[in-house]
Amino acid sequence: MPAESLPSAESLEAVGDDSSEDAVDPPSTEPADPPPLAGETIAFTGTLASMTHAAAARLVADLGGTFTERLTRSTTLLVVGEEGWPLADDGAPTVKFRHAAEWNRTGEATVRVLAESDWLRAAGLSAPLDADLSAGVRRLYTPAMLSGLLDVTPGRIRRWARDGLIRPVKTVHRLPYFDFAEVARTRTLAKLLAAGVSRSELEAGLASLTEVFGEDAIAAGRLELLAHDGRLLVRDDAGLREPASGQRVLEFAADASLEPASPEGEPPSPALLRLPDADGERPERRTAAQWLRLGIERLDADDPAAAEPALRACLAKEPAHPEAHFHLADALFRTGRPDAAAERYRAATEHDPRYLEAWVQLGCVRASGGEHRSASKAFRTALAIHGDLPEAHFHLAESLHTLGDEGAQEHYRAYLVHDDRGPWAQLARTRLGLPNDVR
Repeated sequence: MPAESLPSAESLEAVGDDSSEDAVDPPSTEPADPPPLAGETIAFTGTLASMTHAAAARLVADLGGTFTERLTRSTTLLVVGEEGWPLADDGAPTVKFRHAAEWNRTGEATVRVLAESDWLRAAGLSAPLDADLSAGVRRLYTPAMLSGLLDVTPGRIRRWARDGLIRPVKTVHRLPYFDFAEVARTRTLAKLLAAGVSRSELEAGLASLTEVFGEDAIAAGRLELLAHDGRLLVRDDAGLREPASGQRVLEFAADASLEPASPEGEPPSPALLRLPDADGERPERRTAAQWLRLGIERLDADDPAAAEPALRACLAKEPAHPEAHFHLADALFRTGRPDAAAERYRAATEHDPRYLEAWVQLGCVRASGGEHRSASKAFRTALAIHGDLPEAHFHLAESLHTLGDEGAQEHYRAYLVHDDRGPWAQLARTRLGLPNDVR
């Protein structure tokens, strides 16, 4: 308010100690705090883990900033998404990121560059809102949940874990939970390697991101990925292996390296060998563990028909092996025998009554056959073991919804506590009549 509109000192003195109800305190002249993003022109690059770009644009406007689709020299802040690494098809950082780095280096412009989670904190959001928006970067997800979010099969996620490319943050009754960012970043690197991007190009691209994500994050993100001739390889106790095919790579020299060699001492190209069945042992000498490994590798290679005899051989030696029953059930379901698969999932739960994935898969098989009451019992059993199991809540909600049971809403809401942006979350919000534009 302008100073001339305030009461004069004389008039205030005249009021004196009048405490009547008509007395009014003068209005405060302190200016209101500006919105957190006032004066900022903000662009985004990469895929955001916490929300869509459209939702981010609305958030910027709500907090007093200006959203821009294009990065220009008047842009003040570039936010880098954390769903996977922000790398282009050639393994280099995204174009917006490269332009911002170049302008900052040459002094043509000053563009602050922040990782998504750092931006959420810097935006000055209230604690509850900050937690809701940034949770997607840090939440833990099961293989089934990640499958829908990242378009990667649960089997591929488990294979990456067996190969040491990702590591579960925790395991609850055989069910692994993974950090979303780690899996998303591994997927990005695997896709680029499979597309022919060299390891040296990826290393260079990741190195460019160090200032934003930190050296520790970049080092952890590289994991043990190796590339050679456009193939993704992993190193285990037995040497090098190509996860996609289960084939071994023979290193001819003890110190052979898959890094680009100098012209003077280039090592011979590794030969690709088919991994012998169960390490080349005669069938009668193979252990249950060897048969199980062979069956899982054949499932990983998308050959469930070939996996079945190996898994049955494992059970012939060790009939009470819960995982062998579980994977045999998978093979049976994938070859079109749901009733036989249900029997094997049931067997897995009999030998390990707390086998969460077996209970959930049993319910899913029953639901696929329209047996939703039986499916609901399996899902409820899983929740009795682990009440925070997200997919059990979702699948139970779907069966109850099909049965016309209003109890479905409780379980849709329980699922949304764990996931607010995947395809299951979108369906849950649709069922509940909630807005569906978070992601």
